[in-house]
Amino acid sequence: MQYFHIFALPFCIGFFFVIGYVLIRILQIAFSLPLSDKRHILRNILTYHTLQALYEIFCEVLLHRRIWKENIRLGYMHTCFALGWFMLIVTGWIESYLYTGGSSLPIWQHIFFKFFAPGYHEFTASGIITQLMDLWLAFILSGQLIAILKRLFHRTVGFALRPRHSRFNRIAMTSLWFIFPLRLMAESTTAAIYGGGGFLTRSIGELISTFLPDNSAVSDTIYMTFWWAYSFALGIFFCSIPFSRYMHIPTEAFLILARHWKIRDVKAINRLETLACSACGMCLSNCPLARNNVAAIQPVYFIERLRDNKSTEDDTYKCLQCGRCQQICPVRVHSQNLRQEIKGSLNNIEWGKPKTSSNKAPTIQNVALFSGCMGKMTPRTKIAMSKILDTARIQYTWVDEEQDLCCGRPRHLNGDNDGAQMKLDELIAAIRQLSPDAVVTTCPICYNMIKGKIGSLPIMHHSDFLYMLAKEQRIKINKSETTLTYHDPCELARVAQTSQEPVELLSKCGSMIQPSDSGTTTRCCGGALAAIGLSNNDRLTLAQDTANYLTSCSSDKIVTACPLCKKTIAQRTQIPVEDIAEIIARQL
Repeated sequence: MQYFHIFALPFCIGFFFVIGYVLIRILQIAFSLPLSDKRHILRNILTYHTLQALYEIFCEVLLHRRIWKENIRLGYMHTCFALGWFMLIVTGWIESYLYTGGSSLPIWQHIFFKFFAPGYHEFTASGIITQLMDLWLAFILSGQLIAILKRLFHRTVGFALRPRHSRFNRIAMTSLWFIFPLRLMAESTTAAIYGGGGFLTRSIGELISTFLPDNSAVSDTIYMTFWWAYSFALGIFFCSIPFSRYMHIPTEAFLILARHWKIRDVKAINRLETLACSACGMCLSNCPLARNNVAAIQPVYFIERLRDNKSTEDDTYKCLQCGRCQQICPVRVHSQNLRQEIKGSLNNIEWGKPKTSSNKAPTIQNVALFSGCMGKMTPRTKIAMSKILDTARIQYTWVDEEQDLCCGRPRHLNGDNDGAQMKLDELIAAIRQLSPDAVVTTCPICYNMIKGKIGSLPIMHHSDFLYMLAKEQRIKINKSETTLTYHDPCELARVAQTSQEPVELLSKCGSMIQPSDSGTTTRCCGGALAAIGLSNNDRLTLAQDTANYLTSCSSDKIVTACPLCKKTIAQRTQIPVEDIAEIIARQL
């Protein structure tokens, strides 16, 4: 068997370039880790954590399980490329290994095996392996067909909005699309001249043979042209990986390992997430800014600019940080952390962390109530809460009744971490002076800032607190004929993981009409504190979009559990918008 051919050089250059580049980037991140994280890696690398990581790598990097859950057609497309290419490589290595009787071969001979060993093969399971190689190739090409349809007719594959890619992304994507058709033609032409091939390459080879001229020199030229083109497509694709969205292919696995090895350094995770974002565009259809054509600052664009050191102020200060992009992201990229790092204060909110029973005390008699900056804009919520607690015979004190206190979240979201901590410390000191059994906030933003910051003292959002009172029968609710639509606040449903309790509670008050976008898929009201770069007109556009969606449910009232959501949505709809506490207080 021939040892080397010059046509393999473009592939070799690209392959060794991308391997070297990825190793350097990963080692840079690894060496930058604090000593505590390096110890975490050593402790976890030979444990079940690594096995869990490998299982997740198989499910997400090869099978793309999360994409399947959101969109079957896109899931199939991504699986075709990832799993199909992986199996093509693995099966090809087995084929060349068996052919040589176990001899070690350089990588290019495995990749271009049909060139270096054309014709029919006689070794164990050679027929099965040849057919499998064609099957994997056909599998990939079927996914490529969907990819082409996605670019030309994006709605046919369930994409409401199609991402606009940069020059390097387009170069990488084009070269990727050429790889497999060129491989098909190279192997089919080889089968036409030398024989062999599977069900696909042999059939196409027989067709090609009818057009090949009798002149062997011309046939060899055609044959070599396809192998050269295939090698160049591979080389160009590999060389473009570090500068394109396809950097996610080699780095997503490292990100999964880092998470399972308990790496805590947020900056290191941010670097890996920046590299691992696949720019799939799924965040576009989930983002209210994209849906209303307000700003192109979704992770698919923001992270691309971040990689190129071209991030703009809009990327940082127009984002609502509502979390819809994080909720749908198949790689679980925490884009909020990336934006907060640019602002100078890393996000200390744990998105999607499940609630624990430690937040609920069985015997609460003395409560510290906190309305917060936003809560003071909706005094009816405060009146309703006072009425409910009086009915339940619970002692309470409004922490911010006589002084202006803030949880610090507005300052934190806009980069003033020291100022945010100072405000939070003032609030915690005021709460401790009251020695309550629990703290209850009427604002989910405040709840997420305070929780876990005052030792073992239970911190509850008022929707959870009211649900507990009803469950313990400390309040009795009368059901009316009123129809209600509940709007899940972003901070409550996606961050605090509270969505079912308010719905169950409201179902005791009236007939519920639930919108399809609820729970973790809830729509942002547009009034987010983080988006200081949005104009008032843009905010009104976003609020109108959400208000129209909720109004379409045709209920008597829209109910929410966030003062900011209540105020924002109420400005854009004729239907009354009330806090959950107001509804409960009226139905006592």
